[in-house]
Order: sequence, then structure tokens, then C-alpha cells
Amino acid sequence: MAGLSSRVLDIFISRYNDQGLTWSTADPITGAPEGSQNFFPAIDVNPLAGVVNVIYYTNRIDGFLLDVFTAVTAWT
Repeated sequence: MAGLSSRVLDIFISRYNDQGLTWSTADPITGAPEGSQNFFPAIDVNPLAGVVNVIYYTNRIDGFLLDVFTAVTAWT
């Protein structure tokens, strides 16, 4: 994956449609700037609505202090 080394402390999501035989490219879901740290995700999945909710810690605002952010990904 291009650019992965600069985003090692990011949170990625991937999916499959064939019982796990092949997976989509892992995409970052935080939208955080490079160099920030994003970690300890907690995930909630609503399969009926096709929505994945992720809550995670990040230092994107201060660089030292931690904040809690959420990301929502929807698939159709």
C-alpha cells in the first residue's frame, strides 16, 4: 500500500464479498493528518444498514494530549 509507512498509527478498514477469499484495499478511515497517532478502535457494525461506526483515540489536535473521535463508514 502506497504511503503506509507514514500512516502506521492510523486505522484502516477493508471488506469482502466472497466469504473472505479476497479483500478490498485497506483504506484509512480517520482523515487525520500524517504524523498523528490514532489507536484503540472500538467497532460497532450494523449489518442491516451497512454502517460501521468506529470510536478511537487520537492526538491529532494537540500532538500530545489525547482526544476521542468517531468515524462512520457506510456501504451499500
